[in-house]
Amino acid sequence: MITIAQRFNHFLTRFGVRISRSHVRKLPLLRPGVVQAKVGSAALAMPAGSSIPLEYTANPDYGSQIGRLAGHLKQYRENI
Repeated sequence: MITIAQRFNHFLTRFGVRISRSHVRKLPLLRPGVVQAKVGSAALAMPAGSSIPLEYTANPDYGSQIGRLAGHLKQYRENI
């Protein structure tokens, strides 16, 4: 039996699009409204309503590009 979602996905493939389910991640709740997210080797408390804790859980290198860019810019500026 073909589900409605399968029919819809079949229709969307004509346009190069597909809908898929994502795994729902749950973070440890420290207290109401505050979750614990691992950032590098540290565990930080962050607001539960923010998307940042889930980003760090899904992509541990989230935000590290900014630090690397700052390091390259500092080196560039010192060499001028």
